[in-house]
Amino acid sequence: MKYLVQWKAHQHHSSEHFENDTQRMNAVLDKWIPPEGLVIHHFLARVDGQGGIAIVEVPASDDGSLLAEAPSVFAPWFSYEIIPMMDIPVAIESATHGRELRHRAG
Repeated sequence: MKYLVQWKAHQHHSSEHFENDTQRMNAVLDKWIPPEGLVIHHFLARVDGQGGIAIVEVPASDDGSLLAEAPSVFAPWFSYEIIPMMDIPVAIESATHGRELRHRAG
Protein backbone atom coordinates (compact mmCIF):
# COMPACT_ATOMS: atom_id res chain seq x y z
CA MET A 1 0.00 0.00 0.00
CA LYS A 2 1.24 3.48 -0.86
CA TYR A 3 0.86 6.56 1.33
CA LEU A 4 1.43 10.26 1.05
CA VAL A 5 3.12 11.33 4.27
CA GLN A 6 2.95 15.08 4.77
CA TRP A 7 4.59 16.93 7.64
CA LYS A 8 4.47 20.52 8.74
CA ALA A 9 6.94 22.19 11.08
CA HIS A 10 5.76 23.28 14.52
CA GLN A 11 5.93 27.00 15.20
CA HIS A 12 8.93 28.30 17.16
CA HIS A 13 8.83 30.96 19.84
CA SER A 14 12.15 32.56 19.02
CA SER A 15 14.92 32.42 16.44
CA GLU A 16 17.24 30.97 19.10
CA HIS A 17 14.73 28.20 19.82
CA PHE A 18 14.42 27.57 16.06
CA GLU A 19 18.22 27.29 15.63
CA ASN A 20 18.62 24.90 18.58
CA ASP A 21 15.62 22.84 17.51
CA THR A 22 16.87 22.58 13.93
CA GLN A 23 20.29 21.38 15.06
CA ARG A 24 18.73 18.73 17.30
CA MET A 25 16.32 17.58 14.58
CA ASN A 26 19.16 17.30 12.04
CA ALA A 27 21.21 15.23 14.51
CA VAL A 28 18.27 12.83 14.96
CA LEU A 29 17.64 12.69 11.19
CA ASP A 30 21.30 11.81 10.57
CA LYS A 31 20.94 8.76 12.83
CA TRP A 32 17.43 7.69 11.75
CA ILE A 33 17.22 4.61 9.54
CA PRO A 34 13.83 3.84 7.95
CA PRO A 35 12.42 0.56 9.25
CA GLU A 36 12.90 -2.53 7.14
CA GLY A 37 9.95 -2.98 4.80
CA LEU A 38 9.26 0.74 4.39
CA VAL A 39 10.07 1.83 0.83
CA ILE A 40 10.54 5.57 0.35
CA HIS A 41 9.81 6.49 -3.28
CA HIS A 42 10.09 10.26 -2.82
CA PHE A 43 11.36 12.33 0.13
CA LEU A 44 10.83 16.03 -0.62
CA ALA A 45 11.12 19.28 1.31
CA ARG A 46 8.84 22.26 0.80
CA VAL A 47 10.65 25.21 -0.78
CA ASP A 48 9.34 27.50 1.97
CA GLY A 49 11.01 25.36 4.65
CA GLN A 50 7.74 24.63 6.43
CA GLY A 51 7.71 20.85 6.01
CA GLY A 52 7.68 18.26 3.28
CA ILE A 53 6.17 15.11 1.82
CA ALA A 54 7.18 11.55 1.22
CA ILE A 55 5.59 8.92 -0.97
CA VAL A 56 6.11 5.63 0.83
CA GLU A 57 5.05 2.03 0.35
CA VAL A 58 4.53 -0.65 2.97
CA PRO A 59 3.65 -4.33 2.62
CA ALA A 60 -0.08 -5.07 2.64
CA SER A 61 0.51 -7.08 5.81
CA ASP A 62 1.77 -4.02 7.75
CA ASP A 63 -0.27 -3.26 10.86
CA GLY A 64 0.64 0.43 10.77
CA SER A 65 3.82 0.16 12.79
CA LEU A 66 6.07 0.96 9.82
CA LEU A 67 4.10 4.15 9.17
CA ALA A 68 4.02 5.14 12.83
CA GLU A 69 7.77 5.10 13.39
CA ALA A 70 8.81 8.37 11.72
CA PRO A 71 6.03 10.46 13.28
CA SER A 72 6.93 9.08 16.71
CA VAL A 73 10.61 9.94 16.23
CA PHE A 74 10.07 13.42 14.77
CA ALA A 75 6.93 14.47 16.70
CA PRO A 76 8.78 17.22 18.63
CA TRP A 77 9.38 19.07 15.34
CA PHE A 78 6.55 18.16 12.97
CA SER A 79 2.86 17.36 12.81
CA TYR A 80 1.88 14.65 10.33
CA GLU A 81 -0.91 13.67 7.99
CA ILE A 82 -0.75 10.20 6.39
CA ILE A 83 -3.05 9.61 3.43
CA PRO A 84 -3.58 6.23 1.70
CA MET A 85 -2.94 6.45 -2.05
CA MET A 86 -3.38 4.20 -5.08
CA ASP A 87 -2.00 4.11 -8.59
CA ILE A 88 -4.19 5.80 -11.23
CA PRO A 89 -5.04 2.54 -13.10
CA VAL A 90 -6.32 1.04 -9.83
CA ALA A 91 -8.32 4.19 -9.07
CA ILE A 92 -9.87 4.13 -12.55
CA GLU A 93 -10.80 0.46 -12.14
CA SER A 94 -12.39 1.19 -8.78
CA ALA A 95 -14.33 4.18 -10.16
CA THR A 96 -15.51 2.11 -13.13
CA HIS A 97 -16.76 -0.63 -10.79
CA GLY A 98 -18.61 1.97 -8.71
CA ARG A 99 -20.23 3.51 -11.79
CA GLU A 100 -21.32 0.07 -13.07
CA LEU A 101 -22.86 -0.77 -9.71
CA ARG A 102 -24.82 2.51 -9.66
CA HIS A 103 -26.11 1.87 -13.18
CA ARG A 104 -27.24 -1.66 -12.26
CA ALA A 105 -29.02 -0.31 -9.18
CA GLY A 106 -31.02 2.04 -11.39
